[in-house]
Amino acid sequence: GFEDEIAGLSAAAAHAVRADIEREFASQAYVEETIEALRLLCEGHFQPFQEHLRDPRGGRSDSSAEPVDIVSEVWILLAELEPEIDGSNAAQVVAFISGLTEF
Repeated sequence: GFEDEIAGLSAAAAHAVRADIEREFASQAYVEETIEALRLLCEGHFQPFQEHLRDPRGGRSDSSAEPVDIVSEVWILLAELEPEIDGSNAAQVVAFISGLTEF
């Protein structure tokens, strides 16, 4: 366990390791903001970009770009998050569901 991992460290080093492990993780993923931007795009605020998301090839068969399936991607993310839903990520869940209703 943890005590085995810190065996041999000084008390100060062990304390620093424990504090680092217990420190709250500061996410920089901007998940809510990204989902909100996608939701707004799918709501009809910028039609050319919606068309690009639907068909990034622009109708060209020679392009290697792949279409983006926003609904499936958000659903997969929500399914991964579901077992861990709590007060710390409830706003993300609400953003996902709001986004899914607009997509």
